[in-house]
Amino acid sequence: MELTYEISPHLGRAVIVARGTGAFEDFLAAMHALTTDSAFSTELDILADLRDIDYTPAVRDIRLFAKRFGHLRALFGRRAVFIVKDRQQLKLGRFAALVAKAMDFELGVFEDVQRATAWLDPKEESNMMALKTKIIDKLAQPQLAALATVTQDGKPWVRYVMIRTDPDLTIRFATVRGTRKVEQIAGNPDVHLLAGVTTLAEAESWVQIQGLAEISDAAEERHNHWNEGLRAYFDGPDDPNYVVCLVRPTRIEFMQMSAMKPEVWVSQTIEKG
Repeated sequence: MELTYEISPHLGRAVIVARGTGAFEDFLAAMHALTTDSAFSTELDILADLRDIDYTPAVRDIRLFAKRFGHLRALFGRRAVFIVKDRQQLKLGRFAALVAKAMDFELGVFEDVQRATAWLDPKEESNMMALKTKIIDKLAQPQLAALATVTQDGKPWVRYVMIRTDPDLTIRFATVRGTRKVEQIAGNPDVHLLAGVTTLAEAESWVQIQGLAEISDAAEERHNHWNEGLRAYFDGPDDPNYVVCLVRPTRIEFMQMSAMKPEVWVSQTIEKG
């Protein structure tokens, strides 16, 4: 089992991400490592994303949790929330929550990231949703955006692309299979987009987008994204040279000319290390 954690004092939170296979002892060891990190504080909440582990705890593990939790309780923060992937994990997690409650500690267990985040901080979730709405409004229409990729020798490369944004903030644009951007994304999926302004008169606000890109030649993606404006470059949606790039944002900064600092939206799918 691979376990990583990140401590974010500005958010009042420490995040643990678990992947792969392993034993419950591995998870408890990671929790102990977190609480003994010099940057950790008992003022922090703990959010543990367990959706990518191939493991379902047994009742004996809950008993082990209770035993170890008694030793770690004094080091833990105010609250913790677990995000799990299925009903079996949810059921056993809620049993663990009862154990924690008996020791005067709040433990939430959810399958949904948004519910978990709202449980920790309802106000933060409300603010994040309001910001997401503003970003969606800004990107509602197809528009030109500057796309930055990383070359094979680690240098930035920028070009314009015509993007379309879905309500879940997935960004798509069409491209030719053999282009440099396709090759660069295959080597490094980290990309950056700048969008929201095409003239100086529109420079009231704009967005800076960090995300992970992938190239798709799936028939469904190509047909759904197709529009007749692409006819100048491709024979049709089944042209073998036509592919669609999908960018899934991990962080978006909503910038305003009147403000010195951006409003920051972070993906509800927790960044995996």
